[in-house]
Amino acid sequence: DVRFIRLSIGAVLRGILLAIVVSAAAGLLNINQPATSELLARTQPSLIDMAIALFSGLAGAYALCRSDAAGALPGVAIAAALVPPLATAGISLTAGRFDQALGAMLLFTANFVSISSATALMFLILGFRPTVAQKSRRTVQARSVRAAIISLAIVAALIFGFTYQLAQEQADLSRINEVVEEKLAEVAGASL
Repeated sequence: DVRFIRLSIGAVLRGILLAIVVSAAAGLLNINQPATSELLARTQPSLIDMAIALFSGLAGAYALCRSDAAGALPGVAIAAALVPPLATAGISLTAGRFDQALGAMLLFTANFVSISSATALMFLILGFRPTVAQKSRRTVQARSVRAAIISLAIVAALIFGFTYQLAQEQADLSRINEVVEEKLAEVAGASL
């Protein structure tokens, strides 16, 4: 239903903006504090984060359709995957750490696209689809599937590139530490 899609997109955009504004305001309380490990964990997304989001979307949609006690559970699980990266982005923006804000927004985008796509897939598997007579809705459904696949591919490529960059940085740091330790071993009484 195109009308519901528009309403949903509007609600999502308002929610994103609200989460970032509130977290940016909260970030003003600790403006000169270093980033905590909880914040830093949400600024370096990996393919594992994306896989977790995919499975969360599948499980949430299944629980919503099949369980009697599913009312709040999927919403809470999905919010736990979406709000923390947005809060990290807002706090990072307030602190002027734009690279960390960008990483947090990449994690949010990966989680959002993964959860949305997996949820839509589970709904299709469970039989929630337009009837043959609803041609206009089938067209929208086909476009939505293509958009989801393209979005997943783009986000996966970005995450893969980010993960590769992090792995390269870690390998460089390991090599630097190794060389420093070798050189220190050559100097009597030296310590680091």
